[in-house]
Amino acid sequence: MKDPKWQNRYETAKVYYEKGDYYRASTLLEDIISLVAGTQEAEEIQFMYANAQFKQERFLMSAYYFKEFYRTYTRSDKAQEALYMHAISLYQDSPDNNLDQESTKRAITAFQDFINLYPESEFREQSNQRINELREKLEGKAYDNAYIYYKMNSHKAAVIAFESFKNAFPDSKRREEVSFLQIDAQYAYAKNSTFSKKKERYEEVIHFYHKFLDYFPESKYGKQVQNLYEQTLKGIENHNKEEKLREAMRKENEEIQKTVEKTSAGILEN
Repeated sequence: MKDPKWQNRYETAKVYYEKGDYYRASTLLEDIISLVAGTQEAEEIQFMYANAQFKQERFLMSAYYFKEFYRTYTRSDKAQEALYMHAISLYQDSPDNNLDQESTKRAITAFQDFINLYPESEFREQSNQRINELREKLEGKAYDNAYIYYKMNSHKAAVIAFESFKNAFPDSKRREEVSFLQIDAQYAYAKNSTFSKKKERYEEVIHFYHKFLDYFPESKYGKQVQNLYEQTLKGIENHNKEEKLREAMRKENEEIQKTVEKTSAGILEN
C-alpha cells in the first residue's frame, strides 16, 4: 500500500488475486484504479476489481463496476462477459420471496438487455434460464401478497391483487387456483357489502364465474365454483325481493305521509 510505484502494488494485487485472497487484492486495486487511467493495464485492473467484488459476494458493488467496465470498454474482448456478470451480480443479490424484489426486477431487465445485445452469446441459454427462475420468484411474491389479503379477509384487496396476478402472469400454473380464490373473495366481498352495493358485486362474481368456465371447464375446483355461483344467484334473488319490499314500504310510507298531511290540513281549515 505504501509502495510509491503503482506497478508494484498491481503485481502484488495479482498475486493475491490468483491465490483467492480477493479482499487484499481488491484493497490494492481500489488504491490504484484512479492512477492507471489511460494505461494499458487499466482495462485488466478494472475487470479484476469488479470480479474481486463479486468473489467477496459484494454483489451490488460488482454489478456497478461490471457495468462501468462495459461502458468504458465496450469494444473489449471482455465487454460481453462484463455485461453478463453485471446481470449475474444482480441475480445473486435477488432476495427471498418475502422481501422486496427490486433487485429481481433489475436482474431480469439486465439479462434481457444482454440477450438483445448478444443474441448469439454462449451465455444466452443461461440468461434465459435465470430470467425464468427470477420470474417464478416474482410470481411467488405476487401470489403470496394476494393470498395474505385473502387469509386476512381483506376481500376487496384480495380480488384486486388476484386480478393483478393474472394480468402479470397469464401463463402461470397457479392461474386456476388464483381464479377460484378470486371468485371466493368476490363472493365474500359482495355478501358483506351494504345493500346498495350488493347486487353489482354479486354480478361481478357471475362475471368471474363465466371467465373461469371459459378457461377451466374441467377444473378441480368445479364443484366449489358452482356452489359459489348458485349462492350468488340466491343472493341476487334475495336482494331483489328485499328491494321490492323496500320499494313497497317506501310507497306505503308516502301514502301514510300524504294522508297525515291531508288530515292535518283539514284540521287547520276547521
